[in-house]
Amino acid sequence: MNDLYLSNVWAEVVKYLSDHDQIRDESTLDLVANKCYILSLTDKDVTIVCSYFLALVIVQQSTDVLKDAFFTILHYPVNVIAIKEDDLGSKLNDKGHKTSKKHNFFKTKCDRAYTFENFVVGRSNIQSQVSALTCATNPGLAYNPLFIYGKSGLGKTHLLNAIGNKVTSLYPNYSIGFISGLDFVEGVSNSIKNHTIDEFKREFYDLDILLVDDIQFIAGKEKTHEVFFSVFNELVNNKRQICLTCDRLPQEIDGLEERIISRFNQGLNVNIEVPEYETSINILKKKLTLNTAQSIDDEVLAYIATNFSQDVRQLEGALNRLLFYAIDFVPTNHITIDVAKEAFKGQIAEGCSDEL
Repeated sequence: MNDLYLSNVWAEVVKYLSDHDQIRDESTLDLVANKCYILSLTDKDVTIVCSYFLALVIVQQSTDVLKDAFFTILHYPVNVIAIKEDDLGSKLNDKGHKTSKKHNFFKTKCDRAYTFENFVVGRSNIQSQVSALTCATNPGLAYNPLFIYGKSGLGKTHLLNAIGNKVTSLYPNYSIGFISGLDFVEGVSNSIKNHTIDEFKREFYDLDILLVDDIQFIAGKEKTHEVFFSVFNELVNNKRQICLTCDRLPQEIDGLEERIISRFNQGLNVNIEVPEYETSINILKKKLTLNTAQSIDDEVLAYIATNFSQDVRQLEGALNRLLFYAIDFVPTNHITIDVAKEAFKGQIAEGCSDEL
């Protein structure tokens, strides 16, 4: 039974658990989704491997729920066996199977918290949002590769995860690989040392969607360039979608081979800029929908947007700082401009708050 089929079955199991509120805590569900995978599936047993001990505990405590999920999806009952990845070799040996570990180079999964629905769109990011959504709804047919660039904290990673989540909802049988540039470099290096470079490349060749965050980190790595060039050509030539994020344009990345730069420029390059005032306000309002216990004056939102809009993370951090201060040091359920000024005392130059 091939890995793609097993991966799809696991995705359906996780979706079942989510849809039926069998595991209600989202962080717990994400742990099960991202740190576990199906090693084998027979007409009697399913073996689930967990890379984190906590994930193993959760799976072991949820065997009855998982049996229900598998029965719904497979239409026949199976016994659920859970093992920790570190024990994989010895467990398989006990069963008379091969002792070699499953090659699984994608340790990161799409974060289900990042979707197109909760991405706040404004003039600063609408081009990147539209192009990302286009690639997610028509993978491999529109812009390939999609190259989203901009400084840190502006939403590039959010969009990359949103693409993966949208593809999963529209094309549940598609195989999606999410990896950071650093992890790709490390994967190439370890695969060369372990003589598994062919397996490494084959796992990428089997993808329908490849998502790479912070691709700039492959710069200056000759062997990594060679492997990525091979992966890129294989996927694009077979109309498989590639989406990349970076902190700058391809031609501005020092140590990147010309042939790689050329490939990056053959699709669509779009920029995410610093959020303008209106978008900053909308981001804050979106964030506040998650905190119904506090009411905040519009003047306070304007104050934060004016002074902390260099990037989205800074905006969210400022709002978190304000809520923390209001809850633990005032306390109050209604945040006024005076409370805000006290919360940010020493963090904003005098006179800045008057320039609203």
